Amino acid sequence: MQEGGNAGHDGEEVRRLCSVLDVRERLIARLALLAGMRPGEVFGLKWARLEADYADIQQRVYRGDVDPPKSVRPRSRTLSRGGLRSCSYVRRNRRLLASARRDASRIGMQTGCLDSLLIFTTKRETH
Repeated sequence: MQEGGNAGHDGEEVRRLCSVLDVRERLIARLALLAGMRPGEVFGLKWARLEADYADIQQRVYRGDVDPPKSVRPRSRTLSRGGLRSCSYVRRNRRLLASARRDASRIGMQTGCLDSLLIFTTKRETH
């Protein structure tokens, strides 16, 4: 990190950090460091709100509860450095969601609930 208390991050430092993290944690670090998202915003992010080059922040997770973000109104955060196109965690899970939508449509189920899924869940599928 840069000296003097600057919150900026050196690209090499971010690459080194990400090189030792698992795929899921790498995405969490990218959203926090490169997009400037707060931890609660990262963990409150839904698949429907994540695009290749921005995240639409509508909620956060705070002390186990989902509520509006700390900012008075929802905001979008631009995802720098090529966005998330290269992130295998995002690509793999988007494919799974697309497959689930096709399967649900095929049997006549509503697919809207899939968009409300949180990106980061615990092993028990909770936030």
